[in-house]
Amino acid sequence: MTRGPWFGPRYTRRHLLQLGGAAALLTVAGSACSGGDDGGDGPAGGGAEKGPEAPSLAERVAAGELPPVAERLPVTPLVVEPVGSIGQYGGDWKTALLGPGDVAWLARTAGYELLMHWSIDFTEPVLNIAESVTQEDGGRAYTIGLREGMKWSDGAPFTADDIVFAYTDVIANDQLLVCRGG
Repeated sequence: MTRGPWFGPRYTRRHLLQLGGAAALLTVAGSACSGGDDGGDGPAGGGAEKGPEAPSLAERVAAGELPPVAERLPVTPLVVEPVGSIGQYGGDWKTALLGPGDVAWLARTAGYELLMHWSIDFTEPVLNIAESVTQEDGGRAYTIGLREGMKWSDGAPFTADDIVFAYTDVIANDQLLVCRGG
């Protein structure tokens, strides 16, 4: 592998896909859902101004263990439109990881919060944690603005330093075999 002028080793498309999967596992996990149906007459959970939340989180808010949903969401949250219908909270999810090939599955299902992702029909990129992308120097550089107020599940702010850490200390760390394809 040759060394690139910006990030160290020059990566192939496979490495970039793996990088996206690893970044997904390192991003925000604490945002409330954009909707839900608990079988009742009203929205599930607390139903704060920025949107309803999971009943289990509403219970934690009522117990004083968690701030209200309006304080946990970013300033401009991404609202995900369901493909068919809004799902229901609860139930069992039974699955298994059978080997290294399941990393992509894990990223798609449990760690989906990427800076950007493709639209459902794969025709255009959709901003997610990123709120803006500016192309510079004829496509040789990009500036990515993060959504203001993004937080980790423990309430700590999510910043560009988290992305730098994910790359320099995890993905580019030769002692970790996170993104080293065959």
